[in-house]
Amino acid sequence: MQRALSLKPMKQAAVRRSSSIRKIQQTNVSGVLLSNSAALTEVCHDLKTPIQTIRGALQLLSLSLDSGQSNSSSARYIDMLDGSSRHLMRMVSNLVDQLRLEAGILAPYPICFDLAEHLNLLVSLSSQYAAFAGIALELEGCDRELFALLDVEKLDKILLNLISNALKYAHDDGRVCVRLTCSGRRLTISVQDDGPGIEPERMDHLFHSPADLEPDVFGGARMGLILSRELAELQGGHLTIKNLPEGGVRAQVSLPYIPGDGVPSGMMPSESELISLLRTELSAVLTRLR
Repeated sequence: MQRALSLKPMKQAAVRRSSSIRKIQQTNVSGVLLSNSAALTEVCHDLKTPIQTIRGALQLLSLSLDSGQSNSSSARYIDMLDGSSRHLMRMVSNLVDQLRLEAGILAPYPICFDLAEHLNLLVSLSSQYAAFAGIALELEGCDRELFALLDVEKLDKILLNLISNALKYAHDDGRVCVRLTCSGRRLTISVQDDGPGIEPERMDHLFHSPADLEPDVFGGARMGLILSRELAELQGGHLTIKNLPEGGVRAQVSLPYIPGDGVPSGMMPSESELISLLRTELSAVLTRLR
């Protein structure tokens, strides 16, 4: 009997610990669900714009076909449909990556490649979109080989997001510059535009969780920036955004520099795959033309 009495406090303590653990687990799960719910809410809000564009373009296309308008009008509406559908794909892709990051199942996969050569190709292909918007897209610091170990797929998503934002907000007939620098054990790639910059009150909340702000404070661009920062941090880097005194914004991603041995390894995206990715990631640039 005495032994049973001595065990009772131990059992009560175990029950209390078990209850505390369950509360902590429930809190963690609730936090993930809240974050996911907020992300879903923001994306669903942003989905309205491309969906409305698609619906409007379909109606205009239907009217143009019924009235026998020229093929050029129909082609323009089809381009609108294509651009908006890719905009939808981009937001859904960003959301999926965000949820995979929160679940801890999105890991870096570094390969050895010539970063300078890859940036030359990426910017060259992107410059075609810049030209459509009347903006000069330039590249600096990529005039020599620079083999490094990086996750090229995640790097492309980061850079194309930054380039897309810069092209979207640069001044008409403006300039966007992509610059690569290497110092010691760090690689830095900056994307700088000459646009109006970001309001200070918005800059303070640029990387806040979607749960902290109303969905329409920044729109889909903020979701892309949050994802880009997390993709950089996943590789041991960081992403910063700052207004420049002379005007415009500089977005800068810094990553660890692990020198490669000059021998490419792993699968690099083909030019056709890059073009497909560009058409999706830079779809927001085409909204300048509408």
